[in-house]
Amino acid sequence: MAECPICNESISFFSTSAMGVNYRGSYYQVCSENCADVARKENSIEVEANLAALDPKSQAISAIRFVTSEAIPTLKVVSAFGTARGATVRSKHVGSDLAAGLKSIVGGELKGYTELLAEGREEAIYRMKADAHEMGANAIVMTRFTTSMIADGAVEVMAYGTAVVVEGQETE
Repeated sequence: MAECPICNESISFFSTSAMGVNYRGSYYQVCSENCADVARKENSIEVEANLAALDPKSQAISAIRFVTSEAIPTLKVVSAFGTARGATVRSKHVGSDLAAGLKSIVGGELKGYTELLAEGREEAIYRMKADAHEMGANAIVMTRFTTSMIADGAVEVMAYGTAVVVEGQETE
C-alpha cells in the first residue's frame, strides 16, 4: 500500500483510480485524477519558482525558445546547427488500460491516454531543448511533433526542429 502525497489516502497496488504523474523527471503516484491535477499544478509552480536555483545548464535549457514557424519575429537567425531531437516512450499501467477499455464501451475522452500524451510531449520538448543546447543553439525553429504506437500499450512521442542561434531585440 502506498500513500497519496496530496491527500494522504492509501493507494492499493490494484487501484484503478491510481495514476502516475510525471513532470520533467519527477514521478508521483496519486490516488485520483483530482490529486493528479493538484500534483501537476504544484509541481509546475515549484519548477518555475525554483528556476533561479537550477544549475546554469538547466537554466539555459529552460530558456531556449521554440516555435513552429520558420522564424521568430524581430529576431534574426545567424546560424543553424541541424536537427534537435527529443523523444520518449510511454505506457500506461494496467489500471488505466482497464479503465480505458470500459470507457470505450460508453464513449468519451480517455483522460488517462490524453495525460500520457501530454506528459510525453513535455518530456520530448525538454529533451529536444537539451539536444539544441548541446549543439550551442539558443532557439529552435520549425518545431514538429510525431506520435507513434511502437508496441501494444506503448507510444513514442518525438519533438524535433532546427537548432539555431538568434540575435536581436524581442518585443513583448
